Amino acid sequence: MKISKIMLAVLVLGLLLALAHTFSPVRAAPETAASLKIAVVNIEKVFNSYQKKTLLDEDLAQWQSEKQEVLEAQAKELEILQARIENLAPASDQRSQAEQELLEKRLRLETSRQLIFKEAEKKQLGYFREIWQDIFSVIAGYGQENGYDLILKCDEKRLDSPIFAELQYNIHRTLVLYNSSQVDISQEIIHLLNARMESEKE
Repeated sequence: MKISKIMLAVLVLGLLLALAHTFSPVRAAPETAASLKIAVVNIEKVFNSYQKKTLLDEDLAQWQSEKQEVLEAQAKELEILQARIENLAPASDQRSQAEQELLEKRLRLETSRQLIFKEAEKKQLGYFREIWQDIFSVIAGYGQENGYDLILKCDEKRLDSPIFAELQYNIHRTLVLYNSSQVDISQEIIHLLNARMESEKE
């Protein structure tokens, strides 16, 4: 009899605890997504609209044009030497010397091409790194000054690729699926980048 009363008391206590838990107010999370200040940046648009990119592209194109002229001049020397060799006697010392000179000039031209290619890669990498450092710096500064908790990268949705692997890549690299225009700060970032570049010129 005593055991039955004890079991009944335990059951009643358990029921009361369950009811108390059911009707107790649910505590809100300390911070929800709605309370976060979030923005997006069309990074490709910012990159292509940054005036420094245009200037560095022009600088690189000018440098490449000058180097191309050097290579063309060396190639022209080879053509002239080749034409002179054809007019020399096959077994003459002059022809042997000219052929050796032609070989050396060809090696020099190939070496020049390789060096210019490596230097062009180095220049392009330096320009690319400089541009992106500027972009990331301005975005971070803008976010801190304006109290943003999160700034996401967004790009144009490219679904028109005829190649499956490329289409799949474009889909998988998409970070933001939707955003309203109100959270897009791309134009503000472009303005700040170009304004800072102009101030550095002065």
